[in-house]
Amino acid sequence: MSCNLKRLGSLLVGGLCVVLCVCCERDSASGSNQWGRLIFSMNGLPKPSAAGEAVGSVLTEVAPADTHLFLLEVCAMGEEQQPVYQGYYGDRPAQLTVAPGAYRVDVRSQEFVQPVFDQPLYGDQQVVVVPAGQTLGVKLWAHHLSAGLRLRFTTNFYSVYEGWKVRLESQQGVLDYGLRETRVAYFSPGSLRLILTDGTQNISLGNRTLLEGQVLTLTLSTTQLDEPSESGFSLVVDTSKVWLEDELDLGTLHDGSSATSAYTVAELVDHVGAEDVWVTGFVVGGDLTTSSVNFDPPFEKMTNLVLAASPSVRERELCVSVELKAGRVRESLNLVEHPQLYGRQLWVRGDVVEAYYGLLGVKSISEWIYE
Repeated sequence: MSCNLKRLGSLLVGGLCVVLCVCCERDSASGSNQWGRLIFSMNGLPKPSAAGEAVGSVLTEVAPADTHLFLLEVCAMGEEQQPVYQGYYGDRPAQLTVAPGAYRVDVRSQEFVQPVFDQPLYGDQQVVVVPAGQTLGVKLWAHHLSAGLRLRFTTNFYSVYEGWKVRLESQQGVLDYGLRETRVAYFSPGSLRLILTDGTQNISLGNRTLLEGQVLTLTLSTTQLDEPSESGFSLVVDTSKVWLEDELDLGTLHDGSSATSAYTVAELVDHVGAEDVWVTGFVVGGDLTTSSVNFDPPFEKMTNLVLAASPSVRERELCVSVELKAGRVRESLNLVEHPQLYGRQLWVRGDVVEAYYGLLGVKSISEWIYE
């Protein structure tokens, strides 16, 4: 929510149906038609008024008391987006008189300011336009907005890395995941960096990018080391998630000494300054500038390309830049003359630099292999 609230909410579980009815009526007290009225209902829509203003059908499902802990915010749209209501859904006024205009209605199961265990975020947001003297119905679908990660560890992993933990770093903050932890860590959708650490040593486990509603179960091992109504403003909580499974074997971490042990794109961040090492990734684009990457052929520049951990990556910040100096390397690897390299896995031997066109990069390439 754009307007800050104290942390009021709690975890919302189960399939819950909350009805939030937005209704505009004539202001009978003043006789003016210049005001609307917002009415919120948990169990069903308001009955038609004496004037016969039908709002919608009444829903039969009764919302559990927990839904009162939703955080509700109604803000008038505009430069300042002034709130007309902020607080618990259960503490809402019986009716809210507002001027005609556009309003943003935001519902959240909790405030979500940093990664947390076992507290997924549900919610939705819509903009509604309240005309003077009219009735308006709007639906909100409160779905799973956060992303989750659950780690599992094999017996061998416990024995080798006893006392270590996995640090989860996202743009939202940091959360430590102990080797005996069984809960799901929830964070805002996006890129999540995993670092295995004992407090003094750090081992990069790479990055994972998750979308909202996705929950990844990642196993670490080592060989060594209901439908909304047609009218009315209804809020339905969808608790379904997309569960994913993956594995990471620390026996596959590399030292960059050869093509077969080349650093991956995810590992490269921990090896800035390394010289004459092998790096591998998929060619996903080129035409680099300091702020953009062209991810789709045809390409125009012969001087660079970018690698990523997967051929489907389209986020600039998940890429590694590769310098193609004049000579054999540019003649062999430029995407202008060799479009067939696009999407293929490439191994290059060179120096890892902190920044090339604003990205982690590889320069001074002396050898290369492609799939």
